[in-house]
Amino acid sequence: MSLRNILLGMLSSPASGYDLKRQFNQGLRHFWAAELAQIYPTLQKLEKDGLLAASMEPPAQGPPRKVYRRKGTGSKAVREWLKEGPQFRRDRISYLAQVYFLDELPNAADAKTFMLELRAGIESQLTELRTIEQGWKSDDPRYPDEAFYPHLTLQLGLTRLAATLKWCDESIARMEQRN
Repeated sequence: MSLRNILLGMLSSPASGYDLKRQFNQGLRHFWAAELAQIYPTLQKLEKDGLLAASMEPPAQGPPRKVYRRKGTGSKAVREWLKEGPQFRRDRISYLAQVYFLDELPNAADAKTFMLELRAGIESQLTELRTIEQGWKSDDPRYPDEAFYPHLTLQLGLTRLAATLKWCDESIARMEQRN
């Protein structure tokens, strides 16, 4: 999966680069991260490749903004990407690589501290997604049917984080039994 395909998918409605970044922060951040420094060059490349059209539009306030619209070729590219079927890649989970080597720490207390910090971070992410879900429920009476597929991604994020939190608790308990 690439940022290119994700941006094409997001541009089913016209948007500026800043609008897209906001969409990432509100809806996709639990499974994909992108910064403006990545978004703008990718949009420019998509425009150059003939998949997007851009125009300058006056905003409600502030300077004019460049708004991108997906062209027919861009819509076709999204459909082709989806028809390729699921793309499986191995996730890189940095903290799990660190856990793998926790025995390098000089004492068990440091390893436990690491795990407690990890648990707090996972719990914070889970709280964030639960807040998104609650806001979505209260803002849209058609939830979850209005944005059915985005809701499916949110549910997986919630499920994965809850499972990871449970794993943290079990791991900490095992660490305490070892000492």
